[in-house]
Amino acid sequence: MSIGSQIARYRKSLDMTQEELGQLVGVSNQAVSKWESEITLPDVLLLPQITNALNITLDELYEISKEAPKQITADNFPEIAFDTLHKFFYDSSKFRFTHIDKSDQKQLEFQKLSLEKGKSIACFSNESGCVFINDEFSFIDKHFKEIGEAKIFESAYFANILNKLSDCNFRKVLSYIYKHAFSNDRKNTWLFMAYVLPKECGLADEEVAKVINDMVSLKLCEIDYNDKGEMECYFKTSEFAYVVGIYKLASFLSKEKVFIALRDTTSISDYVF
Repeated sequence: MSIGSQIARYRKSLDMTQEELGQLVGVSNQAVSKWESEITLPDVLLLPQITNALNITLDELYEISKEAPKQITADNFPEIAFDTLHKFFYDSSKFRFTHIDKSDQKQLEFQKLSLEKGKSIACFSNESGCVFINDEFSFIDKHFKEIGEAKIFESAYFANILNKLSDCNFRKVLSYIYKHAFSNDRKNTWLFMAYVLPKECGLADEEVAKVINDMVSLKLCEIDYNDKGEMECYFKTSEFAYVVGIYKLASFLSKEKVFIALRDTTSISDYVF
């Protein structure tokens, strides 16, 4: 439908005459008639006044339809966030694979396939932090290399957390919780019974009690007791994500699969954004 037809349609829907529209826009009714008859087109500078008078947008005048925004839920948010970060990295970087088709689509598909196979993308700046992208786990550290950040290595509190996470018994319980609560039983991701842990994890009662106390101290879970006096442990999945992230980052230390590293701007081997 032409602009003239659109003007006529919206004008008539408001029970407005050509003369009334002309007065609102500042032209004669003959000019409006010529627009609607498609003899002439309105001056582009008049389009804002026309749309205001008709109470419509320019998109509506030009019949530009807008797609409804995609519904984002917790289930698809991680994938959308990852794809957005990867696309932003691609658009901001001049790095391309010369043996792949030069089209953006082919380049993106190849990079994403490489990420799925365990490779990573990393950007390290000596001024504004670092970005690490991996199909399993990605992170942005805005404080990387900031003055005073070295204190994180000197903190006895943080060292205590790492010591607890590295404990063999602690890891056995983590493994059980991860497999049971997060993989096998998706309908009950928040609760597990403490009495099953000794048998399932091959631990003594006192060993399980220590692990649970450590988990509570790390704010990984909260404990309560049911009517039977049995200990119920409510796991906090958000905090658990941090723990999984620590182990995944540790696993990357043994890998050499970063295929593009945009290093410090003081480095000779920079790839440039």
